[in-house]
Amino acid sequence: MTGRTHQLRIHLRRQGYLIIGDKAYAGKQKTILGKGLFLCACRLEFEHPATGEAVVVEIEPPRRFGKLLDREEERC
Repeated sequence: MTGRTHQLRIHLRRQGYLIIGDKAYAGKQKTILGKGLFLCACRLEFEHPATGEAVVVEIEPPRRFGKLLDREEERC
């Protein structure tokens, strides 16, 4: 676990949110458990510090995210 991941987990928990699959910070709250955390930055957008141009980096969510959503949708 990196320091950044830890910071995200702490911050979100204090706000009342959990990262899916986060057993360590779930406490008594129910969470969907899987293999590892379901945490991914699928889109980043920022201004390039030297040129001032907008930089956008985008990827598809990992397949396991879609599989989890499909499974949970079937349950509901």
